[in-house]
Amino acid sequence: NLSVNIENKISTLTEFKDTSIKGHYYIGLDTINMIEDHPILGIGLGQFKSVYNKKYKSEQTVKVEPGNVFHAHNNTLTILAETGIIGVIVFWYMFGSFLFYSCKEWRRSKDYSALILFSITLTLMLQGITDNSFGLRPVMMIYFAILGIYLVYNKDMKISGD
Repeated sequence: NLSVNIENKISTLTEFKDTSIKGHYYIGLDTINMIEDHPILGIGLGQFKSVYNKKYKSEQTVKVEPGNVFHAHNNTLTILAETGIIGVIVFWYMFGSFLFYSCKEWRRSKDYSALILFSITLTLMLQGITDNSFGLRPVMMIYFAILGIYLVYNKDMKISGD
């Protein structure tokens, strides 16, 4: 049952018995410290691993995540740490626009391609709450390929008048 699966996922997010959940929580706190030190422009695109592990990884994080940490396990925190408030605004404006316009198009025309793009974008953003989906190159290549196909399809549909 889908609602049971969702309830189980939400309940595990708050269980500190799980080492992974504990690690994600501590990494998030450490990342917030990094963001507070570099709020406007961040630490630089692609610099999370280097800067975090050298300067911001706390003792409590080391206990549950002894190896290198590559990202904040959250799209927004990772983008905010690397590109600052300016970068995260652009990031959310871009994906927010994809969500807004695909939903608007679906409601207007009932075109399933718009619903598919909306669903895929929403899934990507929701998954990005607990992981760094934006940093997964194959995932993003597939996403932007689908976005490109949608845009070409949508343009062709408007030209042909369908």
